[in-house]
Amino acid sequence: MAFWFFIVLFMFIVIFRPLLERRAVKKWGKSSKRIQFFVEQSLFYIIILLGYVTLFKYEGISFSFMGWKATSFSAFHASPLPSFFKYLILALFSFFIITVILVAWIKRNKEASIFGEETLASSYHVFTPQKKEEVASWSFFSCLHVAVESLVYFPFFYFLYVHIFHVTNIWLVLVFITCAYYVVQLAFSYDRLSIQPFIIGLFLSSLYVLTESVLPLLLFYICNFVLEIYHVEEEFQRQKQA
Repeated sequence: MAFWFFIVLFMFIVIFRPLLERRAVKKWGKSSKRIQFFVEQSLFYIIILLGYVTLFKYEGISFSFMGWKATSFSAFHASPLPSFFKYLILALFSFFIITVILVAWIKRNKEASIFGEETLASSYHVFTPQKKEEVASWSFFSCLHVAVESLVYFPFFYFLYVHIFHVTNIWLVLVFITCAYYVVQLAFSYDRLSIQPFIIGLFLSSLYVLTESVLPLLLFYICNFVLEIYHVEEEFQRQKQA
């Protein structure tokens, strides 16, 4: 019976929620009802988080076993991935963190605009607030998004493939996790489903396998959220100047 619970949660994550999100984008994305969009998607993330916690509590699986723990260099060295790949992932992660710090410094020192108006997919404007009254619901939605994708998605996918489906080849595990993450992006298939989500999925799945911890993933998503906040602030400044 537990096997089917895992499958149901997996299907909800990779198929049901993305399809509903895609429908919501079409329904509310170009209207003044973005708050409803954020509320609806927040509800889906809450369902996923509660389902995940309930399932693993019911099965008696420790959350530390699922990566909810600190990482260490011993886990880094014990990883079955090749050394060059380990250090490549570590270098990319460090580069991203440094980039966020530089962006924060630039914004604090009121330098020129650092976000181009045409650098993002059109669906991004559905996914971010366009009015001040939308900021609160967007912030709540974004925090849930950060929590679920970092604390649930990658640990759950890893556990499913390794301990439920018994995939032993680490490269196949990485490919399967990456593909699952890629499918989650189906809500924006028309303008965001490209090679970029696949590369990000491969990077994050490798980071989880490398560290056996969700903390680096959580840090990555928090930093990405910080970048989104800076971009939203810049968009509001452009609106004032227009």
